[in-house]
Amino acid sequence: MAFSKEHLDALRSKYSGTAADMHDPRFATVAAAIFSEGGKRAAAFAGVPSLLAAPLRSVDSGQPDFGDLQVALMGVPMDLGASNRPGARFGPRALRTIERIGPYNHVLDCAPVQQLRVADVAYLSAERERTIDPDDNLRGAPEIVIEILSPSNTASEIFDKEKLCLENGAREFWVVDPERKQVKVSTPGGHTITYKSGQTIKLEVLGNASLDVDLIFG
Repeated sequence: MAFSKEHLDALRSKYSGTAADMHDPRFATVAAAIFSEGGKRAAAFAGVPSLLAAPLRSVDSGQPDFGDLQVALMGVPMDLGASNRPGARFGPRALRTIERIGPYNHVLDCAPVQQLRVADVAYLSAERERTIDPDDNLRGAPEIVIEILSPSNTASEIFDKEKLCLENGAREFWVVDPERKQVKVSTPGGHTITYKSGQTIKLEVLGNASLDVDLIFG
């Protein structure tokens, strides 16, 4: 493709400024949200790691309230399914440590962390919290474990993982079957219920909350 002198002069005139010049108004809005007037931003690896550098937020386990958020990120730094593969169990922490996937989301056309109300959240019941040594970490499985079936899963693998979780602190073990569009929920007492389309899962761990099965596969 050949450029005329006039075309080249127009390009030089447009892009002869500094690297900080933003010609796309969308990117300019994002840059204004991320960078200070001096062109600086928060150090990538400073402070406590959180998903996408979202601000940390404590949640009252008795009355969890996310009503003022537009986006809530939730992750559990645990691995019970990859023995002898330490990289897998460090994955959730690594995701937080890398600080962000990118400050700009082209689908939402914004910088989510800077322009939306976002928080990195996690659920822990008050009863479980009282058992934690303040000088130690949370041990055992999360209170809710969700396993999404894939073609590579075997029945024995799912059974072993369910048994391991329910014997180590999990109060519910979910097996989500995308092909059949159903969810099997098991509890430590050996009670199992399979929920299908049109039914509602009662989230007893979260009090009186509930979740429609159709919303999971919607």
